[in-house]
Amino acid sequence: MRGRDKKDREFGVLLLLEQAVRQTYSDRRSSAIQPLQWSILRYLHVQPQPKRQLRHLAEHLNLTRAPVARAVKTLEARQFVVQIDGVTDMRTKTIDLTAAGVEVLTSDPMRAAARRLALLPETDFACFQDVIEQVFLSASTR
Repeated sequence: MRGRDKKDREFGVLLLLEQAVRQTYSDRRSSAIQPLQWSILRYLHVQPQPKRQLRHLAEHLNLTRAPVARAVKTLEARQFVVQIDGVTDMRTKTIDLTAAGVEVLTSDPMRAAARRLALLPETDFACFQDVIEQVFLSASTR
């Protein structure tokens, strides 16, 4: 029974993590920027131009191209991004943030979560960071 209790506890902690992430995106209206769209905006903001293509974006997000392309089209319709035809290949488009896309990133819900993390004592924050890296990032290399 003890092994089962431990597994339930581990699962419960992951459910808390999931709930924390969901609460970060509190605006659930259909007109709101959705979590995937926020991830796209963040990616485009930090990547150099050669990496701002659908294939790189989908790879980074660990998704197929179809849902990423739909999300990019939605962001484009909302004028947060623009797709620019490639110079040598018209099928390869570069996705750039517009001024509105850069501006909306100032209200990124992850910024509020980061402010809450900043309130942790440095040792607690370092521990939290180590755990996230060990459990989730190292798992992708196994």
